[in-house]
Amino acid sequence: MDFKRKAAQWHQTLSETAEKPFAFVQQQVVDGTAPPSYVQALLEKGKGRLSGEDLYSIKWSAASIYTGGADTTASTLSCFFLAMVLNPHVQERVHEEIDRVIGTDRLPALEDRNELPYVDALLKEVLRWHPVGPMGFPHVAASDDVYEGHFIPKGSILMANIHGFLHDAQTYHDPDTFNPDRFLGSNPELDPHTLAFGFGRRSCPGRELANNGVWLR
Repeated sequence: MDFKRKAAQWHQTLSETAEKPFAFVQQQVVDGTAPPSYVQALLEKGKGRLSGEDLYSIKWSAASIYTGGADTTASTLSCFFLAMVLNPHVQERVHEEIDRVIGTDRLPALEDRNELPYVDALLKEVLRWHPVGPMGFPHVAASDDVYEGHFIPKGSILMANIHGFLHDAQTYHDPDTFNPDRFLGSNPELDPHTLAFGFGRRSCPGRELANNGVWLR
């Protein structure tokens, strides 16, 4: 079936994403030419004592770190540029705030964040308008459960509709409209940071790095 062929292709791509960079660094460590890195440090520290399970954990944790940050920030910035093209009045307003607060001699820094509320609201709206992970990551039910009358057997794969949550008209007024103002004033709407990076123990461990990185860019 077509979906099985696609799954096999995607499995191959995912495996190569983890295997090839790991093998490259592993060989550099053997040759003594490896520059400092996450994988290099762990291989050097455990030289001669690493089990197959240790190597597996290093390889896939490195792949998770890389893939978790490689396209996410870039995708958010792409959505930002799209939003600015479609909403030039928002671009003018955020430009005015930066010029008024920061001036034209330097770029904004993290310590300026509290003084730039519209820029902060703009970032929130970018995260809400087009979340990078619209369906989050798969979770597996650890035990049988019942939610609002629906039986969820142990082992079921659960997907969170993050895009749906962030476009719920009961939570966000006119959700399809790009409007940073929804996060300003005395009664702001729900901060999308509570949803866009996942949930519970499996929420994105790099959320603060991503949040600050996008804001600075």
